[in-house]
Amino acid sequence: MKRILFLSVIFLLAACTAARSQKTVATPDTGKVMSEDLSKIRPTYPPQAKQTATTTATPAPVGDDTRKVNEKLDSIRVFNGSISIAEGYRILLYNGNSSEASRDVRLQAASLFPSIRTYIEWKAPSFKVKLGDFQDKLEAYYVLSELQKSFPTAIMVPDKIYLRTSE
Repeated sequence: MKRILFLSVIFLLAACTAARSQKTVATPDTGKVMSEDLSKIRPTYPPQAKQTATTTATPAPVGDDTRKVNEKLDSIRVFNGSISIAEGYRILLYNGNSSEASRDVRLQAASLFPSIRTYIEWKAPSFKVKLGDFQDKLEAYYVLSELQKSFPTAIMVPDKIYLRTSE
């Protein structure tokens, strides 16, 4: 029984592959020949003429907003130029309750690095002495390594800094 079933499946598969390879098929009920050629019903289009760049002018784009975009970019540039404070780093030299000690630390730091600004911040009840306006950590670490000879407890802290203006 299994052999008969196996042979009938093989025969059926062979018949299907043979029928698929034919281009024309006769229908069993009417005997008419049917063809798969669709070229008769496909639409045909005339060939397009080649266009040259000299004969066709490019039309102006509709809704060109270049002028508006440039005006907006100019206003953003002016606004960004007015920003003078950004996120950066400062070196904390002193944090304590003594006003006199904070002034002494500031004078000592200013004598070591006269080109770098020093700041005293007072938030009750403590004074903080900070040095510098560094935009990146590498620059702050360089100054910190020099300062730790005189101020061994100095640390780098993130802070709001004043941006340098080009003069």
